Amino acid sequence: MWSNNKYLKILVPTLFILMVAVGNVSAAASVIISPDSQSFLSAGDTFSVDVIVDSAGTDLSGFDIRVAYDTSVLSVTGATYSGLMSGMLVEQYEDDGEILVAVLGNEPYISYEEETILTIDFKVMDGAADGTYSLDFKEVRLQNENGKDLSGTATGSIVGVGIEVDATSTPPGSIDLGSPVKSTSVSSSTSVNSVEQVGYSYIFGSTPVDYEVLGRYGQLQTGANWSQEVLTLEGRVEDELKEYFLWHGKVTSLGTNSDGYLVVVFYEPLMVERSEIEDIYDIIDAAAKDMDIDNVPVEFGEGNIPAISDDLQELMTRTQEIENEGIDNFMNAQSSLYDPAVIATFGDIPRIRTEKECWQWYFQDSYDISLGIGDEFDSDLRSGVLLSTRLSPGGYFEIDINQEADVDRKSLTDEVYAIINREALDIGVSEVPVVFKLSAPDESETLTSTSEEETVETEDVENQVQETPGFNIAISLLSISMVCYVIIRFGRRVNED
Repeated sequence: MWSNNKYLKILVPTLFILMVAVGNVSAAASVIISPDSQSFLSAGDTFSVDVIVDSAGTDLSGFDIRVAYDTSVLSVTGATYSGLMSGMLVEQYEDDGEILVAVLGNEPYISYEEETILTIDFKVMDGAADGTYSLDFKEVRLQNENGKDLSGTATGSIVGVGIEVDATSTPPGSIDLGSPVKSTSVSSSTSVNSVEQVGYSYIFGSTPVDYEVLGRYGQLQTGANWSQEVLTLEGRVEDELKEYFLWHGKVTSLGTNSDGYLVVVFYEPLMVERSEIEDIYDIIDAAAKDMDIDNVPVEFGEGNIPAISDDLQELMTRTQEIENEGIDNFMNAQSSLYDPAVIATFGDIPRIRTEKECWQWYFQDSYDISLGIGDEFDSDLRSGVLLSTRLSPGGYFEIDINQEADVDRKSLTDEVYAIINREALDIGVSEVPVVFKLSAPDESETLTSTSEEETVETEDVENQVQETPGFNIAISLLSISMVCYVIIRFGRRVNED
């Protein structure tokens, strides 16, 4: 199984953080590459080596093993994890000079005596010069049931191209367990289709473009019923993962692939974090365990969906136009923004230059602010002083004040803004933009009635998105606006019971 994983540098250390790895214990464990030498290989020859572990009678809870080789002489044609330890598996067998296998094991833990962990298949490159070349360990960590590193050594192997490896040859390299060898090589993430041709099928969302694999968790299932079980699991977790789907979350697609993995795809510009991947895996793993499935295999990836990008770009354009003019120009008769109904403005339009910043403001921060102020305006909504509150597609909160209400408008706008700004500051947003407008009660009823109808239409669209395979999940700009409109009490006055 091949995996490109640009998150390996953060995923693998996490396995050992979870095991609370501290200190060393005195166990003479060893890891070797076998055979320790091979001679008279020629260009085009293929050969295999085994990575063998001996835990010296100590039960193991996990391991992290990295093997380095010379890419100018050797290429990896295959690698097979033996399944020696069940648990959370991270693999990288990309042909880039380093091979990785790491597992956070499941209980009960056991010891291993000269057991094969990994078999690696190599081919000698055309044009390889005669000489001896090493297969060395870059880092090896074995951990006991308490999460402590075992002491011991890891010893590599020597390959002779065109010559014999004998007693006069340089011996295989050896490192202490737990001692990484520094390297300047960097593993890059590439399109999964450049590594292998894999078929994908989605029950939620669209097929992404420029898809890249971020990482694979779990272990491939070998049972005869797995092809049906993974489809059942796919349907079960769809509902449990709703909070992670766009627009509230970052997931665009959910499906399976022909390798036997459940597949979760994130929208690439939103830059998913490791903790989000782990949270989703925990949810899927729990659902799988309810079906008596351990180490459920899940592939996490990211990609782009042009229609989503188009909608976010349009929202960014609207926001930038108002930012460039200045929110106070709603009250400037010489400005293109001028609106005679506006009586006060506060704060500044957020500076939004990326799709992630746009998503953060429209679908995260503004939503949290709106939830926080929901109960604060009950009395004013009930009395009819305030007619509606909402988030405008222009990126600012818009408050409609009843033009017939007998109130001190300056005091009212100051008081309302103080409440909104307080909630904004609680989530780290300063100078939250708010525009106050005068509206006639009848006009507000017409506006909010229309808004409610459009909101219902938006919900229908979202339901279709979740129910239709391959449906483009990007909602129209109008629908986005209505999703963004977090309207307190659905944007209308709350009538007395």
